[in-house]
Amino acid sequence: MKKIVFIIIIMSFMAHILAITYGERSSSLMTHDPIRYSNKPENLSRTNHFNTVWSGNGFQHMNFYVTSASINNLGLEENDEIAVFDGVYCVGMVKLVSSINEYVSFVASLDDSTTPETDGYSPGHDVSFKIWKENTSTEYSYPQLLVEYSAGNPVFQIGGTVVIQLSVQETQYSLGLNVEPVNCGTTTGSGWYYQGNQVTLTVLPNPNYHFQHWQDSNGNIISNSNPYIYFMPDNDTILVAVLEETTNTNDPNIANNNFLVYNFPNPFNPITQINYIIKETSPVEIDIFNAKGQKILTLLKTIAQEGNHSVTWDGRDANKKEVGNGVYFYRMKSKGFIQTGKMLLLK
Repeated sequence: MKKIVFIIIIMSFMAHILAITYGERSSSLMTHDPIRYSNKPENLSRTNHFNTVWSGNGFQHMNFYVTSASINNLGLEENDEIAVFDGVYCVGMVKLVSSINEYVSFVASLDDSTTPETDGYSPGHDVSFKIWKENTSTEYSYPQLLVEYSAGNPVFQIGGTVVIQLSVQETQYSLGLNVEPVNCGTTTGSGWYYQGNQVTLTVLPNPNYHFQHWQDSNGNIISNSNPYIYFMPDNDTILVAVLEETTNTNDPNIANNNFLVYNFPNPFNPITQINYIIKETSPVEIDIFNAKGQKILTLLKTIAQEGNHSVTWDGRDANKKEVGNGVYFYRMKSKGFIQTGKMLLLK
């Protein structure tokens, strides 16, 4: 394995030098032996599940080498796909023409700053991977998709080289949510999850009740937060949202029970999802502000039906320009209700 990794790094370095020599838009792809490698160019003409945001040769490549990829210890096969993502953007992919022998390679292309759209990776952003299994039409990503690095780092870098092994864990565990007193609130977040999944749990109390804490099935308090980010363990689990009847309706510490709004992940890079729950059809407006209190974007303005809703912010302002690192705020307004939350963008 060490010998293979060393050879890969040397080949990647030479390919990067060639790319610089023949122009930034020239390809840094190497000539591959079709027996050893599973990303022959002609295969890319087929219909793909993953599609990159760039076309042609791209430029300022980052190189990826996959020495193994498996699902439940069975290797990937012809027409399966491996892709690398920068946030929501697919910036590199390969569609296999056979099982992986020694390794399969592909590249990601740098975002072209002269164009308004995102058409490649941004240096310093986190690297993430996805797998598409053709015969089951199933897409896999973290946390069920595990990545082991033999060389390189999980951050986009111009001319960088990454050598990885990919494997998928398919065991799921159930998460059940109860409310005490019974029928005095509505929860979200129950379901089937993989070990390590970050699950956002919420409870929306009925009128005249307010949230106290979350506890496990043994009665141990595990969090006083609502919403609560819960990391799924390797076993089936039942959690309880404990509510208390409200006796002082003028208490400013008791939240408006008709609305609940939060964002996840936080900190984030480069996207975060703002979630809100409402109990009746209402006009909703969500605005984004910078640390100076200046509004940079109206993210949402709509009439929302009763229930759970979400909207994604991709770290761009009203002019589609990426904003910098730092603190930002979202503000939700609806029928006299206003809630503000703080978000941290870390690139």
